Amino acid sequence: MFTKEVYENALNHFQQSDTPFYELLKKHGHLNDAPSYPLYMNMTRCILTQWVHLKKSAKVRDKLLQQFGFSLQPTDIINLGINGLISYGSDKIIAERAVRFAEYCLNNKFETVEDIFNLDINGIATWTKNVCAVTFTLSNLYSGPPYNALTTGDPVIRKGIWSLHGVEAYNDYIESLNKKHSPYGGLFELGICGVNSIIKA
Repeated sequence: MFTKEVYENALNHFQQSDTPFYELLKKHGHLNDAPSYPLYMNMTRCILTQWVHLKKSAKVRDKLLQQFGFSLQPTDIINLGINGLISYGSDKIIAERAVRFAEYCLNNKFETVEDIFNLDINGIATWTKNVCAVTFTLSNLYSGPPYNALTTGDPVIRKGIWSLHGVEAYNDYIESLNKKHSPYGGLFELGICGVNSIIKA
């Protein structure tokens, strides 16, 4: 998903700044053949993995890849429809969101990180947008700096930080971690929430 250079730089950073996360990142390691997804497909993948069991969401993703490859377009999802996504293993609510996103992309530009956060669709909130921004900007399809933002106020983030650091993660603590781990705050978020497992699945 991200380059060997990014992985090694992040590993060096966390070795100095956060030993527990350094051990977590080192344990997962770098996956040389992990794919990088074009932005539209990346967001679709992030939507389809919302609150869904990792193995189940991976099956949906794999079926989409088998049928459309990395050239997946909004019209493909629209033609497949909600029932088609459900037949792939998606939950109905998640399938509806993926179709709404596809319909949005037919009439709106979705090409940059800024476009991610301009997205206004019910059910696609800050958490999903952050995951999309982080995974895309860490990929070898993007030449700029990685997206560096932890989601404040999110119970999943707070639970992950509690598991890793053993402290109650109020917003001020999360914001301090974001500054401390810049420019890898987004990668830190993926790691503590198990999103790395989705990427590698």
